[in-house]
Amino acid sequence: MFSDVGGTHTGISIPKPLRVMRQQRDSSSRSAPQANIFIRNLHPDIDTSYLYDAFVSFGSVVSAKVATNADGTSKGFGFVQYAKEEDANNAIRSLNGAIIGDYTENKIEIEPYKSWKQRLEHIKATFTNVYIKDLPLESNPEELREEFRKYGTIALNKAGEEMFRCIVPSEEQVADAREQGFKSSVVAFVNFSTHDEAVNFIENFREYKGQTVYAGRWQSRAERQREFALRSKQYVISQRASRHNVKNNVYIKHLPEEVDDETLTQMFSRFGKITSARVMTRVLDDKTTVSRGFGFVAFETPEIAANVVQEMNGFVIDSERNIKIDVHIAEPKAERAHNLTTLRKAIAPAAPQGADMNRLFAEFMAQRGYPVANVFPPVTASMPMAYSPYDAMNYPMAPVMPAPAMTAEQALAIGDPTQRRLAIGNVLYPRVEAMLPSLNVPAENAPAVTGHLLEIPEDDESFKMMLESEDGLRAAVTNALQFFSGQH
Repeated sequence: MFSDVGGTHTGISIPKPLRVMRQQRDSSSRSAPQANIFIRNLHPDIDTSYLYDAFVSFGSVVSAKVATNADGTSKGFGFVQYAKEEDANNAIRSLNGAIIGDYTENKIEIEPYKSWKQRLEHIKATFTNVYIKDLPLESNPEELREEFRKYGTIALNKAGEEMFRCIVPSEEQVADAREQGFKSSVVAFVNFSTHDEAVNFIENFREYKGQTVYAGRWQSRAERQREFALRSKQYVISQRASRHNVKNNVYIKHLPEEVDDETLTQMFSRFGKITSARVMTRVLDDKTTVSRGFGFVAFETPEIAANVVQEMNGFVIDSERNIKIDVHIAEPKAERAHNLTTLRKAIAPAAPQGADMNRLFAEFMAQRGYPVANVFPPVTASMPMAYSPYDAMNYPMAPVMPAPAMTAEQALAIGDPTQRRLAIGNVLYPRVEAMLPSLNVPAENAPAVTGHLLEIPEDDESFKMMLESEDGLRAAVTNALQFFSGQH
């Protein structure tokens, strides 16, 4: 079975296989990690149906899935969820290292499934690979190697070579980056023999040849994008919540069916005075009331509510069934509907042009706290090529930002926060507009995407990456599009 999952922001359709399963009210059978297994080294021709047939003989399979790329090709790994833990263990004992069907060149590897949080905790506790940036342009690779050796033994690869790499930009690359307002530096990678050596290096290697440098755990692109998307989403949510006059109401979901109003009150009373607590319910045909799995708790002050979100989001409420609750500041239904409508308009395929586009963009900026006048001049042929929707905004506190090109460094040097943000927007907008068509997104959506990028805090590492490199900007734009599509 396939679904047409092309989003409105892409303008394309991609067939994607669907999984159809019986509804299960008992969350323990859906999410129990003990009965979930991870299979790697799958042959590219093995699909979800083939995987299911290979593992169903060991017990009742709740779901099976082969991970795929955007074009539908296999990523070489998959997951099988059993109803019982003993069935999962039996499958691991019987098939780990085995060959499935006629695909003799691939011996599969099976292990119990671990959540991303569990895998990340393990990586942080054992990593040895370190990434270093902001090194001076005059850095010599061999001198760096000798400097790194002072902090520990560099690990060897299978060929007996030290796992060290240094990337020095060419003079042409430095000149090109300078013309575009970017900063160039030498970057390096080093893999130490032990985790303690890597940690010691990160904690103590802070400066080289009089220049402050950055050293941290190496992260894959997927991990960096996941981290950026999470921080971006959390920031957007916090910005929306800050616009409410009342921020003392907390929304809790994934509540077990046995939790009622009294239980909910007992769970959260230790944080401060509760003014109300309610679990949302529905009535069955026989008039029996059952929980809908979520509820609300209102506290006396917004500070208490904010502390509850920080302390209780992700809290394991039932360890035996591995049930974790999600806790967030509640949003009024009217605002949720308004935000959804605005976002849908922003990513609609037939985006408005000229003055309408300026008005749409100004609405986005106004929602984010920027003072915008009610006059929106249309785009005309007489306007300079550097014109962007940012120039259509008249800020009463200062003159309108001029259209001539400005580098990222010049924009960041502006003292006034409003004018600095406006200048950064003028730097980003043409780059975003030029990049969107390569992502199969109409260029007319550049105002909404740029407005989303401006919500990233300036002290965030992803903000710096977005201004300094095309890869950083592409990652930020991709996450913005994923955020917009996730609102549907």
